[in-house]
Amino acid sequence: MSEAELDLLLDAVRTEIAAEAHDDLHGQAMFFAPIPQAANDNDMTWPLEPFPDGWCASC
Repeated sequence: MSEAELDLLLDAVRTEIAAEAHDDLHGQAMFFAPIPQAANDNDMTWPLEPFPDGWCASC
């Protein structure tokens, strides 16, 4: 490997590292953002309604 090829390789690595660092900063900002709440969320849990006798469910 010549010195010119090594310099090209090092430049490519530096470019990728800089791009990853920029993406990480953006990703961290999204990570620390508050979790959005649904518009229809009234903080109630839905009760468990059993099926009537003789009924069953399958997926």
